[in-house]
Order: sequence, then structure tokens, then C-alpha cells
Amino acid sequence: LATLVFGSNTSLIDQQFKFDMANRVVPRMSVNHANGYSGVRITGRDPKGGINPETELVATSPFWVDAESSALRSFEMTIGVTPGNQVFINAPKVQVNAMGYGDRDGLRTYDLGLAFRRNLGNDEIEIAFN
Repeated sequence: LATLVFGSNTSLIDQQFKFDMANRVVPRMSVNHANGYSGVRITGRDPKGGINPETELVATSPFWVDAESSALRSFEMTIGVTPGNQVFINAPKVQVNAMGYGDRDGLRTYDLGLAFRRNLGNDEIEIAFN
């Protein structure tokens, strides 16, 4: 029970959504601490993910054009329909950075790699719960 909107396309038939924040976590090395470090810090990230919708006409879903032109599209997803049991995912600037084809029980699918880009600051993706 999810709703996925990529750009202005609300008709995608998608099986999965993958997401990895790809945080770079490094130890803060310190000779003054018993374990040799005083904790860890996140020093970078490269958020990415993917979807695998069924193929459509290029006029409906111009994924190949988007990948070639590095077009930025919005991404919205609502998981669940009951208030109090919903997850909202919003990413204002997403690029298709990998394209391929897949097969889902005889149905041709796209295998899309997505790169989540910053919009106004540290806001590549927003996840909210209701």
C-alpha cells in the first residue's frame, strides 16, 4: 500500500524502492582515550537508491532522456494508508544515474539507479512518520 511519484509520473508500477544514505563514518583518533579514539563522526555522504518500474513508452517515462541529460526530478513516496501508520519520503532533486533492464516474471522492467541531490542545504531526502 504505497504511492510513488517520480517527476510528474504517478502511474509507475514499481516493485521496490532501495535507499542507502552512504554515510562516511570515521573514528576520531585520540591518544587521550582508553580505546584510542573519542567517538565517531559522519564526515560525508552520497545518498543513492533505486527503483524497478515496469517499462513504459518513452513519452510517458523518459528515463533514458533523464539519464543522458542529468535531469533533476522530484521523488515522493507514501507508504501505508492509515494515519499513525504511514511513512512519507520526499526528495526534491533526484537524478537517474544508472539505467538497465530487468525481468519480473516475464514483464520487462527498468533497473534505475537514483542519486539524491541537495536542494537548499542538507536536504537530499526527507523521511517523516505519521
